[in-house]
Amino acid sequence: MLGLVPLNQKVKVKQTALDDWGIEIPNGSVVEYPCRIEYNIKEAELSIANGTENFIRGSVLFAGFVDIQDADILEINGRDYSPRQVNPIADLSGAILHTKVLF
Repeated sequence: MLGLVPLNQKVKVKQTALDDWGIEIPNGSVVEYPCRIEYNIKEAELSIANGTENFIRGSVLFAGFVDIQDADILEINGRDYSPRQVNPIADLSGAILHTKVLF
C-alpha cells in the first residue's frame, strides 16, 4: 500500500562524521532524496525515558532504505532539522520498502 504514496518533495541530507576526538563534524556529504513530507502526524510528542518530551514537527517518508543517523541534518524547504527517530518500514518478507524519519 505504501508503494502508491507519491514522493513529490525533495530533502537534502547533510551527513556528519566523527573526528579523532569523537566530535561530530560535517563531512561535506550532501545527498538529495525524493520523499513525502507530512506535518500533521499523530506522533506529536515523543516521550523519553527520563521524563522529557520532544516536540515532533513532522515526518519524512523515503523510498527504500536511507542511512540516516541522529547527528545528520535534514534540510527541508530551506530550514535545517535534526532527526528525532528513524523507522525502517519492511514488508512481510523483511525487505525494507521505506524509511520514515520523524523530525
